Amino acid sequence: MPRRIIPALRVLAPRIIALGWAAWATSTAWAYIDGAPAQLQRIEDTFRVDVWVLWAISATALFAGALIPASGERLQSITGWLRGGGLALSSALLGLWAMEFLATDATRGWVSGKNYLLLAACALSHSWWIGRHRVPGSRGD
Repeated sequence: MPRRIIPALRVLAPRIIALGWAAWATSTAWAYIDGAPAQLQRIEDTFRVDVWVLWAISATALFAGALIPASGERLQSITGWLRGGGLALSSALLGLWAMEFLATDATRGWVSGKNYLLLAACALSHSWWIGRHRVPGSRGD
């Protein structure tokens, strides 16, 4: 790869990954717009809001953090918090989804539960560093 592309990728990688998670959170919100399955009813009752709204909040933070140009140290900080916070919210929601499916559907809930647990672990592992302006290990870190 040309030497000029690698530094650009180091800066853009957190934003690109945030866009991927934002698209995923958006599709999840869209999936629940018509209502949540019975397994997730306790979450709606607890938060007193439709579950799609929670996913939409996460997606909005991720999109904003990925797309707002970081043209200064203050904006870099704000966009980093938006990306990290949006993905941390997604991680928490995925953890809740996993627990609800495992707790409420004894016959097949483990299938969805284990999938959501794996997604939660992936999101949590990304959330600590996508808030940075550069990928860890790049110059200046």
